[in-house]
Amino acid sequence: MLRYLYLNQKGKLILFVVFSLLSSLFEIALSYVMLQSVDLAVSGQLSDALNYGLWFALYIACYFFVDLLCRHLRWAVLRGSQTNLRDDLMQQILKQPVPEFHTHNTAQWLSVLTNDLDLLDETYFRVFVDTLVDIFSGVVSLAILLFISPWLALFILAMIAVQMLIPKFMAPRISKRRAEQSKSAERFTVTANEHLEGFDLLRSFHLSEASREAMSEANRSWEESRFQARYVSSLARLLSFTVGQIIYIGIYFIGAILTLQGLMTVGMMVAASQLVVYIASPIQNVSDAITDMRGAKEIIRKFRALLDRKDSAEDGTRDIPSQFSSLTADHVFYSYDKERPILSDISFSLERGGKYLLEGDSGSGKTTLIQLLTDVLQPDKGQILLDGHPIKEYKSEKYARFIIPCSQQTFIFNASIRDNITLFQKTFSDEEVIVALKQSGFEEILTRYPEGLDHLINQSGSSLSGGERQRLALARIFLFKPQIVIYDESFAHLDAASVQSLIDTVMADTDRTVIMTSHQVTSEIRKRFRSLALLNGRSGAKHT
Repeated sequence: MLRYLYLNQKGKLILFVVFSLLSSLFEIALSYVMLQSVDLAVSGQLSDALNYGLWFALYIACYFFVDLLCRHLRWAVLRGSQTNLRDDLMQQILKQPVPEFHTHNTAQWLSVLTNDLDLLDETYFRVFVDTLVDIFSGVVSLAILLFISPWLALFILAMIAVQMLIPKFMAPRISKRRAEQSKSAERFTVTANEHLEGFDLLRSFHLSEASREAMSEANRSWEESRFQARYVSSLARLLSFTVGQIIYIGIYFIGAILTLQGLMTVGMMVAASQLVVYIASPIQNVSDAITDMRGAKEIIRKFRALLDRKDSAEDGTRDIPSQFSSLTADHVFYSYDKERPILSDISFSLERGGKYLLEGDSGSGKTTLIQLLTDVLQPDKGQILLDGHPIKEYKSEKYARFIIPCSQQTFIFNASIRDNITLFQKTFSDEEVIVALKQSGFEEILTRYPEGLDHLINQSGSSLSGGERQRLALARIFLFKPQIVIYDESFAHLDAASVQSLIDTVMADTDRTVIMTSHQVTSEIRKRFRSLALLNGRSGAKHT
């Protein structure tokens, strides 16, 4: 994880380290200022006060600007580390095969990118960055103290040994509590997301109060686990603080004895008492840091499992032909478990420009077959071939644009009409978007809102009817122009006249291959499409 502190920002990190060291030196120099002030008071030479005052003012001004720049660089380094790590996590999440992605709830992925990442930032990145400064400050202060009084330095070293026992004892307990906190945060995010997404359903069944109670229970569980993690962490800090108090009192007590014996001056004792601030505090901070960083190991383990994940297969190298000849299923078998095969010995060939009606009862394997054709799933046996070559030989990004499914459930982004159709691709002109809207029969939306393509649609698409959401999804298909399009119940929310209009559009596009699934097959559809029937996981004959 530490590589994210310097990834793409080595120069910034080096500057932070340099200015942190300067800031620590200025901070430690305060003990020298105090020593000089005490000596001035003891000497009684008031004539030197103005000269000392000017030097002290210059010291304060330099310290202020160095420390200000140091703080700016600190937050900039932490910002970069969080940004880079979140980018890599998002990349790995989005690279996963569809089945693996859906082994987690969407809210669980959100929890990883928010709750877990924030927790790692607080208990790992920030802690490590601050520890660098503390170690330097403590070492330099201890070296100066050794010069002032070896006896005081020896006492400090003994207490450091005691302080280092605290992380060894407390880290495993903190790690366990933080792992529980991470899981509870994930459960709350999942529960809240599902209940808010299902707001209309829960309200229609008068289950709003039950929903509130479920979210409240998840909330209480999260806060309880956070309380336990914070309590154990605070206990570790209290132990470190107690050792720090012993160091403070010990320095004053031993220093007083040494001063009475004439082994130290009053000024040296004052300087030593100030130096102990820069020793005891860093010792406590380093002890807490080691505890925190060890306590973050469960979250780090979760992140590494995701970041170190290897792609299941190498991407192909073939380009998609500009005009394909056939897409073939060659003796394809697939099952989710060995005892329940879904598809058995499926063989058929889809020709360029062909129009096919995929038929079959619920559970016959239509959705599974679509996922095999679109390379979401891989066959247990057999192959899907594009112009005689396995589809794995083709570049995955190109193949994804080659065959696009259009399902009944249309996802609407909280974005403009333009972005909802272009899917945030900047390569399409407004003219192309408008043509796609006209082809889907939805151009009237441009006159409904004064902003036109810039009109913002919320994520639920509440301002659109079911049919309008489907037309928007169809506009995406017409814009991206795949060579094969799969209409999976895509016309379910449209009236008979609209369906007929879209069927005419589909049939007029002679170069595009179409696969359609529908539970409402009219005689007109059956007459104009070739049938591909699935019966008990096997493909039937095609006919015109």
